[in-house]
Amino acid sequence: MHQATTTDYRYPHFRTRYLLADLRFDPASPGPGDQLPEFDLRVLDGPPLTYDTLDRPHLFVFGSSTCPMTLGAAEPLRRLHEEFGGRVRFVLVQVREAHPGDRFGQAATFEEKVAQARRLRATLDLPLTVAVDDLEGSFHTSLDPKPNAAYLVDRGGRIVFRSIWSSDEQALRAALDAAGSGEVPRRGQSRRMVGPVLAALGYVDDVLRLAGPRAARDLAISAPPMLLAGRLATLFRGLRPERRGPAAVALLAVVGTAIVSAVTGCKDEARRPGGHRCRGAGHTEPPTIAGESGSAGRARELAQDPRARSAARGPGDHAHR
Repeated sequence: MHQATTTDYRYPHFRTRYLLADLRFDPASPGPGDQLPEFDLRVLDGPPLTYDTLDRPHLFVFGSSTCPMTLGAAEPLRRLHEEFGGRVRFVLVQVREAHPGDRFGQAATFEEKVAQARRLRATLDLPLTVAVDDLEGSFHTSLDPKPNAAYLVDRGGRIVFRSIWSSDEQALRAALDAAGSGEVPRRGQSRRMVGPVLAALGYVDDVLRLAGPRAARDLAISAPPMLLAGRLATLFRGLRPERRGPAAVALLAVVGTAIVSAVTGCKDEARRPGGHRCRGAGHTEPPTIAGESGSAGRARELAQDPRARSAARGPGDHAHR
């Protein structure tokens, strides 16, 4: 049994610095044209995967059960495997948990990491080879430890394409088509962000319910907009998960636009001659005659209505008469 203590690689709390690092490839990391670093990965229910077993192009996909991006990539990967699985071997590599929590955290032993890989395989239900990186992520960190990146290598172990998210179906399809035909993809990498992230927002709540309250608190601190959009996505359970994120963001945009319009309207009203400052809901100004301020309009009302003048005097005024 491989025992180890928690390290920075196997962080117990998700932090903003990890989020920022996930948005771009490290310039110093291996990229298109570089050789894949040496590796030795345990494969679930199969022989180990090493450099010597690269008999055809391989697509390595990083993932974990607490990564909404991984869950959001399942259907794109299924479609890509159906199209290219006969020419390219697809390998899903269990790496560190992206959003560890008190219920589902980082693996403390290699055996626990293998169990997490089995759970991930059952959750995604994809016809991919599932491998397990070692406890400290030797293979993961030798490339660039993104939570759900994809690396396409030729049979000689040379990286020909990488994508920061494995749900980038369009870019991966073009690269797989080229590599499967023995050619080098025209584009060496993809950093497409908006589409993959929006699709993954529909899985945020599922991930947090699996990981536990601590993961939700960590996300609230490190990425509040992501947490908010993920929670709002639960309002659209009738949609497919990949559609819930865009719907949640659209709702946020509508609400935000309404708030900005209301604030802008109040400021415009306050700048007009005789205009009133915006008050809280339920507040009403006394009626006035058009073009007059509140005090001028009230004075005109008193002058025209004897009953209003009588009420305005009060009982004390009547006693002195």
